[in-house]
Amino acid sequence: MMIKQTSLLVYLKGLTQAEAIAEAKKRKGRILTNKELDDLIQQDILDPDIFPLWVGTHLEYKRTICKIIENGKIVKCRIPEENNWYEMNRFGLPFGKLSSSKNPKARYLWRKAANSSLVARVYGRWYDGLRRYVDAYYDPSSRLGVLMIKR
Repeated sequence: MMIKQTSLLVYLKGLTQAEAIAEAKKRKGRILTNKELDDLIQQDILDPDIFPLWVGTHLEYKRTICKIIENGKIVKCRIPEENNWYEMNRFGLPFGKLSSSKNPKARYLWRKAANSSLVARVYGRWYDGLRRYVDAYYDPSSRLGVLMIKR
């Protein structure tokens, strides 16, 4: 789903994963998916000071066995075993073929051995490559921002 310019986005900061999900439900909205947020990041229209952000794409993985949970759907997949640059899958996750930072369609995967949490995205003014980092290592208790869209 592409986000229209007229969509109402709500930003909240300093929330755990559970708090972010509860706020989205309470406000009758939903957290932007990784792909939706990636589209906004690449357009360079978001203030870098709002990052890091939780996204509405949840990963459960151990080693390379992975489940992607997004908008109530579950997709089984394989996650690369090492942090590196990879081509994106349909969710905008760096789970494809090994790539490099020279490929503008590649994303950098940050992960640990196992995790179950929402994906997070970072961004920084001092290093352009950060806009392409996908973080699959934050603990659910981490306090990050969240960007929601009203339904």
